[in-house]
Amino acid sequence: MALSPQQIAYRNKLRAKGRKHYIVYTGILRFGMSVFVLTTLFSWYGEYGWHLPPRGFLWSSVILGLLLWSGAGYLWGVRMWKRLIEDPSSRNFFDSASIEK
Repeated sequence: MALSPQQIAYRNKLRAKGRKHYIVYTGILRFGMSVFVLTTLFSWYGEYGWHLPPRGFLWSSVILGLLLWSGAGYLWGVRMWKRLIEDPSSRNFFDSASIEK
């Protein structure tokens, strides 16, 4: 499948900003932090309702969640960079053959 001119321009723009920029902004800040906020709020709501959790649990869950989801965001950013820039093949992102590579 050939890329459209808009897709080529988008990839060139990403490539110009660099790998580190893409991983930090797209992986960690967009993916990791949004998932962190959602999972933290849902877990707090499920356990405490609309009340804040106790201080000890509050800080430990925030710190643990930030570390966990920042790492997951980094890994997601690296994977997406490889799929979009380094290996822009026509295979589907969730194709099992591309994951085993």
